[in-house]
Amino acid sequence: MKRAQATAAVDQMLQRFFDDRADRPLNLITEIAVFGSYARGAAEPHDVDVHVTFDQDEDWISDTVAAMFSGRDPHTPIRKALRGAKRSLQIICEPLPDEITAGAVVLWRTGDTHADALARLHAIPADDNATRAPRDAMIDAFDGLDRILPMAFRKPVADAVAAGAIAVTQLTLPDQQVTDPDARKHITRRWQPTSPLYRAAHAILAYYEQHNIAPAQVHLHGRDVRPGPTPYYAGMGLRYANAIGHCLGNRQGVQWLEVVHPTSTKPLVALLIEPADREVLAGFRWH
Repeated sequence: MKRAQATAAVDQMLQRFFDDRADRPLNLITEIAVFGSYARGAAEPHDVDVHVTFDQDEDWISDTVAAMFSGRDPHTPIRKALRGAKRSLQIICEPLPDEITAGAVVLWRTGDTHADALARLHAIPADDNATRAPRDAMIDAFDGLDRILPMAFRKPVADAVAAGAIAVTQLTLPDQQVTDPDARKHITRRWQPTSPLYRAAHAILAYYEQHNIAPAQVHLHGRDVRPGPTPYYAGMGLRYANAIGHCLGNRQGVQWLEVVHPTSTKPLVALLIEPADREVLAGFRWH
């Protein structure tokens, strides 16, 4: 993408923000910044990395919980409101480590005007020597998922792979239902058949069943399928992903299977995460 096109996309994003900033969810935003190759002045950035900071009121927290339980990304309303149909904007709402946002340019903070934001945008100097940066914290297993996996997930997992603590494989789960009666009852008690989580849960337990792993050995999305030892862990939509290190390390888990983005119709892309070296894993600091 040419730099002029990237600038125009950010300009349009700011226009949408100022047109609707009095309404939810844009009224929650407190800061908008750009970072990455565009902020460094690259003539042809791959896309524009935008980092958004926002307040979380009680309604937002309630909506977030509801979104997670239905398998939706709680940040989608903010992304859609800012991005519109522009796929060239990579809008990130999760907190990012300083090394990722180094060199970021704040376009707008609470109290600034539209003119302030535009002036900062157009003041970013072009740099013919700046090139596209490789996607940060990427491993082979994340191929094609960088727009879905937040940096808060990618970085610790990529660091653990680099340290030799874990191994990660990307796979696509067949769209099928588990046959074990107790597993079927477990899923039916938790989700409606129309929920993307219902579909993904069946695919997960059917995958284990086909690999001769009883569903009773699986801790599925925060709960045991049946009481007893559960060395196999599975999650959906990254809802419990912050527990991966604890479950594989402290609890000696055999593997963690995560359906990255449960949907009603699209392929169920998953990450299979397994200990590679338990001694390294035991000393690895997840952050």
